[in-house]
Order: sequence, then C-alpha cells, then structure tokens
Amino acid sequence: MNSVSLLSLIGLGLLVALPAFAETHDSFSPSKNRPIQSKSTQAQSNYFKGRWNDGKFEYLDSQDDWIKAKAAYRTTDSGTFLDIDGNTVEYQKGDVLFKGIDDGWYKARKETPVISEEDPAVPNPQNTELSETEKLVIKYTNEERMKRGLPALKVSSNLLNLSRQKSTNMARSQNLSHGVSPRPAGGENIAWNQANAREVVRSWMNSDGHRANILSRRYSAIGVGMAVGNGPYWTQMFQ
Repeated sequence: MNSVSLLSLIGLGLLVALPAFAETHDSFSPSKNRPIQSKSTQAQSNYFKGRWNDGKFEYLDSQDDWIKAKAAYRTTDSGTFLDIDGNTVEYQKGDVLFKGIDDGWYKARKETPVISEEDPAVPNPQNTELSETEKLVIKYTNEERMKRGLPALKVSSNLLNLSRQKSTNMARSQNLSHGVSPRPAGGENIAWNQANAREVVRSWMNSDGHRANILSRRYSAIGVGMAVGNGPYWTQMFQ
C-alpha cells in the first residue's frame, strides 16, 4: 500500500451554513465590541475551531485548550473585518466572529460538539486524559462502527501513547510512513495535512485499507495522536 498516495489528501477547514440569528456572549456590546469593518477583500486570516458551551463561546488554542472568548456573535449578514494583524477577513451570514484573549477578532472554524464524559462513542474505561482533538477522532471513528452495528473501540492508554509518539516522530522528520517508529502490534492508519478530526476520519473512510481497519471486528481498542509539523500528522492504532 502506498501510504503517501492514499493519505496525502489535504483536508480543508469547511464553513457551515448556520441559522440567521445573533447569538451573543454575555460581555458583548454591539456598540463597542464589533470588529472594525473594511471594504477590502485581499487577504484571509487565521481562524479557529470553536463552540458554544453553556451560553458562552470557547475556542481551541494552539495548545489544544478551550479558551473563553472575550466576546462573540453569530453574523446575520456577509461582510469583512480587519483582524489583529491588519488582514481583511471575509465572513458569510451565519459565521461566528469572536474576540480572543489577545483582543484580536477572528472568524471561527465550524463549531465542534461538546463531548460529555459519558459519550458512548468515546468509551474510556481507564479514564485516560484525552485532548479535544483526540476525543473527536475517536468519536467519529466509533460512530462509523456503531452505524454498522459494531461495538465501539475502547481507549487504550498504551495505544494512545504510541500513537502520539508516532505522530510526533513523523512531524519531526516530515515523513508520512508506516516505517516511522513506533510500529504497532495491530492495525495502523496514518494521514497528513487534514485540517481537523472529521476530515481525517472521512479521508480514512474513503480509503479501502484504512476503512477496513476502522471497521474490523478483530479490534477492540484504539489510540490516536496528532502532531503539527509542516501540516498535521495523524495516527490511529488498533488492537
């Protein structure tokens, strides 16, 4: 199997159409806190994964931690604004704009669900600490299994550590390869440059060999890892 040709599909951060109503953070003041408008459309800005949690908007920072925005609202029309670096950012009706802890305004990537500790798609009998991204990869993977009547894979601390190490080593060497250590005792899926958990699981499900690992009846445990080098490197290990 040529892992690079199968797995080098770039996953783009997709925007989703959202209802046309304003949803505001409790510190939001329309007269003071809206971003500066601009008529230029020459540049794009960084943007972040976010979610509404108990009426407040949170965004995922580079350390994979959820941070409460200083202000946020859902737009009711399309337009542009200037971010903290002076770049012009385009937004569509229904996008969420938020103010970060650096006082800059950003556009949120499509929102991600709040995963409860009892989510049946993320069984974690060892109570292993997981990042939000790891939880989502496991959730989306197990949802594909559960759609087909297969049991959910349980989180394994050992496989989790191995998967994290594998992704880190691939990112450091900028080498997407099953030959990069550590090597799993069971099945393995790897990928490069998908933007988020949903995109990487979708790309694996669109590949025969990787879909077979996800849907295999032989496996009962899973570990996942993601590390950023010249793009995100993703790993799943199964036993």
